Amino acid sequence: MASGKPSPPPIKKSRTRQLTLEESMAGATGSTSRPRETPTCDTPPLFSDSESEQPSSQDDSQFLNDDLHSQTSATLSYPASPQGTPPPAPQGVLLSQISFGPSCNPILPPLSSSPSHTVTFHTRLRPGHAPRPHPDKFCDVWDSNHVRSPCSSQSLYPVKTNTGEKVLMSRWTLIRASLSKPIANSYDLEEAIMEYNSRQAGKWSFGALHAYFSEAACLLANGFFCTFPRRNAFHRGAEFSTYPSVNFNTLFSGRRTTSIHPVRVAKLKCLFHYFTCVTSKPPTGVLTFTRQVCKDPPHWDKCSEKLSKLHLSSEGTIEDDGHGMLQVDFANKRVGGGVLGSGAVQEEIRFLICPELILSRLFTEELQENESLVITGAERFSSYSGYGSTFEWAGSHTDSTARDSWGRRDMTLVAMDAIVVRNSASQFKPGLIRRELLKAYCSFTSTASTPCGRLRAVATGNWGCGAFGGDKRLKALLQWLAASAAGRDVVYFTFGDKGLRQDLHVLQEELVGLGATSVADVWRVLLTYHRQQSPQPPLYKF
Repeated sequence: MASGKPSPPPIKKSRTRQLTLEESMAGATGSTSRPRETPTCDTPPLFSDSESEQPSSQDDSQFLNDDLHSQTSATLSYPASPQGTPPPAPQGVLLSQISFGPSCNPILPPLSSSPSHTVTFHTRLRPGHAPRPHPDKFCDVWDSNHVRSPCSSQSLYPVKTNTGEKVLMSRWTLIRASLSKPIANSYDLEEAIMEYNSRQAGKWSFGALHAYFSEAACLLANGFFCTFPRRNAFHRGAEFSTYPSVNFNTLFSGRRTTSIHPVRVAKLKCLFHYFTCVTSKPPTGVLTFTRQVCKDPPHWDKCSEKLSKLHLSSEGTIEDDGHGMLQVDFANKRVGGGVLGSGAVQEEIRFLICPELILSRLFTEELQENESLVITGAERFSSYSGYGSTFEWAGSHTDSTARDSWGRRDMTLVAMDAIVVRNSASQFKPGLIRRELLKAYCSFTSTASTPCGRLRAVATGNWGCGAFGGDKRLKALLQWLAASAAGRDVVYFTFGDKGLRQDLHVLQEELVGLGATSVADVWRVLLTYHRQQSPQPPLYKF
């Protein structure tokens, strides 16, 4: 089942800021890792809104701590309005007054490589045809500055001979031999994968994979073969200890009797559907991954930018109703969070319905406090229902989003990680407020020019307010301030919380009524609120 075709060219890890890939390059290598000199962070350890703490001293099987997911997400479901009941009207400014859509799309320069932009295909694009990889021949590079390719001649693995002696063999030869054997069921697949991952014997389990096979007749196993070298160890000092997991053993694992299997099986259905689609009709588009770094944030007490327009809705979702906008991924600092584990909240769901996003985990080092990851061009393949423990695959989704001049779907997602809140009152401290403003501003800012002169609006919601305990009203206000400073309107989805929608609307009107119309005005109010003696009044009542 394995092919002898080499994977795409290696991309340096340490200097790359932007990486553009063709959709069909499922094994593309590259990196959007940060420079070695990184800013210091005085805030608590940072995790995502959709993933609990990830201890770096564990291997893949313990890397994603999904307990917090299963405990906190079970009650997170949003019932539809009763039949015959009209949905609640949105509040804030009318959606027609918000800047979004084609007129706000950035004006793109000709597509070309540069020291800060690696393009992994020939840039002469023909509509309807897959781009041709560049360079044409595989470059075999094996060092700590590049993603280590499974097919590298320098990828060696210890194997026992018939005499019991251990010898080093080409791991790619083992992979090809193992996956070329007939694979009739999930147990054959497990045995094949373990032939070139023998050192993980007793550590990896495949219960969820076997459970899936009891329900489905066939499996398109491409991408599930755990072939990437040096990506199974996350102890301190390991080469990829600051990267997300990329091999799928963490998704396959689990005991068949536990409650996590329905979610894992639903994830497998999403991924298998993606492979069914791309093997039936090979994709022809392009993806761009950009690591965005903010080195010069605003001085919030002097920021004279006016508050931007704010549209509020308790109905709808970012992925369904944020077309033509900058869509926010409530991210883990290791992008994708628990997508390859049992987590199934906002970030993980987005990566499952748009599986090309999972590619980012291969080359994106964990985000720092002044960094975000911007992904343009990912296609959506699946529909879903539920949330958390109720997540289910709900069938195919046809993505009719137009493409830009680079061949990318007109969908831009920004992954931004919030802080974990251990003490509710602490999040109102100036230092932590600055951190969240910096993260949001880094995610929203752009130097792109657009036909209408305005950047597309931000489509967002309750960032950092799920498993990590952020205050919804504070985080909504901070995102609004950051978007205002960056020159973007905001479309805010409260995910069924009508009270929050109403409170934000009242706040919007009161701020204007008080004359607090600039970012600096609201910043000063927030500092005053922090100085209040306990118990502090509700933020929006202050």
